Amino acid sequence: DRMNYMFGGGMRKCPGRNLAMVELKATLVMLYRKYDIELMSPLKETIKT
Repeated sequence: DRMNYMFGGGMRKCPGRNLAMVELKATLVMLYRKYDIELMSPLKETIKT
């Protein structure tokens, strides 16, 4: 699973990974509640690279 790649795997996986994910979700919820977040309209121009 790519999401857990940053926490390692097997016997060496991070013991604090569950706490880190809970804190991340709580931070996102707090940001969504504090700030007025809106979707932007799609770009009218395409950017060529």
